[in-house]
Amino acid sequence: MRRWSVVLQILWSMLSVAALAQGTGADWPMYSGTYDSQRFSSLDQINAANVKQIRPVWAFQTGIANPNMSFENTPIVVAGVMYVSTGNDIIYAMDAESGALKWAFDPKIKVDTGILGTIAPGIDQQLKLCCGQNSRGLAFYKNRIYMGTLDGRLIALNAADGTGVKTFTDNILKTPGQVQVLELKAGYSWTAAPIVWDDKIFFGAAGSEYRTRGRFHAFDANTGKLLWQWYTIPAPGEPGGDSWPNKKTGGKFPYEIGGVGVWMNPTIDVANRQVIFGTGNPNPDFLGELRAGDNLHSCSVVALDTDTGKLRWAFQQVRHDIWDYDQASPPVLFTSTISGRPVEAVGAAGKTGWFYILDRKTGKPLIDMMNLEVPQDPKQATAKTQPVPKNVPPFVTHKNMWAPPTLDGVLVSPGLSGGSEWSPLSFNPKLNYVYVSAIDKEVVFCRVPTTLQEWKTKPPTPEGQECRRVAQLAYLGSKISKLDVGGFAIIPPPPFPQPVGAFVAIDVNTDKVVWRHPTDPHPIGGTLSTAGGLVFAGESDGYFNALDAKTGAMLWRFQTGSGVNAAPMTYSVKGKQYIAISAGGVAGQSLPNAAQPKDAKQEESPSYVQNKRTNVPDDWKYFRQGGTVFVFALPDLPD
Repeated sequence: MRRWSVVLQILWSMLSVAALAQGTGADWPMYSGTYDSQRFSSLDQINAANVKQIRPVWAFQTGIANPNMSFENTPIVVAGVMYVSTGNDIIYAMDAESGALKWAFDPKIKVDTGILGTIAPGIDQQLKLCCGQNSRGLAFYKNRIYMGTLDGRLIALNAADGTGVKTFTDNILKTPGQVQVLELKAGYSWTAAPIVWDDKIFFGAAGSEYRTRGRFHAFDANTGKLLWQWYTIPAPGEPGGDSWPNKKTGGKFPYEIGGVGVWMNPTIDVANRQVIFGTGNPNPDFLGELRAGDNLHSCSVVALDTDTGKLRWAFQQVRHDIWDYDQASPPVLFTSTISGRPVEAVGAAGKTGWFYILDRKTGKPLIDMMNLEVPQDPKQATAKTQPVPKNVPPFVTHKNMWAPPTLDGVLVSPGLSGGSEWSPLSFNPKLNYVYVSAIDKEVVFCRVPTTLQEWKTKPPTPEGQECRRVAQLAYLGSKISKLDVGGFAIIPPPPFPQPVGAFVAIDVNTDKVVWRHPTDPHPIGGTLSTAGGLVFAGESDGYFNALDAKTGAMLWRFQTGSGVNAAPMTYSVKGKQYIAISAGGVAGQSLPNAAQPKDAKQEESPSYVQNKRTNVPDDWKYFRQGGTVFVFALPDLPD
């Protein structure tokens, strides 16, 4: 019996690998479409020749308009049914052909609409959120829907009717279809989509901005029981443990509170039975003096054995990060000939603005790397060198890269949230191109002193006045804030330009940019690639675009009326191809809203001055918040 089980497992792996090579077909069963995270579809009914003809065929409105919530969900579709999750973790199932609602499930998460996830009165557990409320996606597996909630629950529902799976429960919640997997008070949360494979649910915990110890898990898909857990920060005595100080701070060792969460969903290397993912920043985020050393395994691409959770390999992009250069975007699998022969590779677009190509079996770079000597600040315990590509230019602008924050401020690019953010990539196996949502963003990093006395001994320069003013507010705010990001403040450089960006195509056989399509403002939602020779992607100003996959030429666009901060997907029902996108960016922070002052007083306010733009399109006047799923298709031919 054991032998037959092994044979079936091998056959399943072979079928999975074969399916992945073709991309998705009629269904899109998980956040990235397939386990390799290529976000590529073999559907080609909609193509470069006819994409101009597509039009909206239906839309689903969530009814949620919350300035602290961003609708960043990628729908999944299986057997003609679409499943969507909102920023407050409500799941909707609807007919993928018409949008008709089939069922809804509300987990009633323990968080209100307050700034940065403050808690409603009467709730006894404190949920800490760094960056607003969102749920990026779901997973379909064996007729079940899986989701992680902001308040740390793992949900398993029957796909047919949304009822909880009876075998999936625990002794804490005692509710069918729900298990508690993260501790709320500790600062853990969950916004990424889970990945389910081989009867295991894989996900990592977010919470790098708090005094947490990052970890990655595998749970039983049938019962919800923990199978294994791997900590992203090694303890003293473990390999890499000496990259953190072995001295307590505030009653805790740095490795116990060093952050290094996991922002996004992992990628499954089916053939090699390993799960690959990116890791977050060390904590405190911008204060290096409390955590001298390289701080493994922060800002890294990591591979674990799917059966045991043991570390296979790790590649650290940034040593001792003090700029928030974590690896947020999911890694993508492909074959590359960049080393002169075909190699099973994994690629990751970093906030550093480089696209890293690694051997997925060893984690060793397939591009030439060098150790670059970088500016030093002994007080920040900066790393002496940083690993950088030797012959590969970045896909965003670099200015003062690796400069430590100073009391009077230093301009750095890419700045906070620059390079490639959490936005998922897509890959076209016919062209061997990956498509990146790139962000060109300059910021001035201002170091906040440990004590106000340090300011008195070092008077500000004329250029540093604004930095000192903002840093003082940050210093005062640090005394009451839940966030534990360390001593820093950021301001945009005069004359307060907004970040811009581009959709960028990179050849995985050369690691060079092939084409670039500029965007203003910057994109963040992610991309979709199809066999029809198209790349679909949205922008923060509400436009949803179709680009030529080979040249980057704009072929079609549609104004959704709200920021497109989600990655698109495609599917087919009864032989008809559809394209779907979620729109509903955080309106309170959107450029269109900031560009339209209501009165003279608002026009003179610092927040408006910093966000003011020129040549504002007229249609931005109608920019609104709120979540909507738009579905597009070609018009039906007449009978």
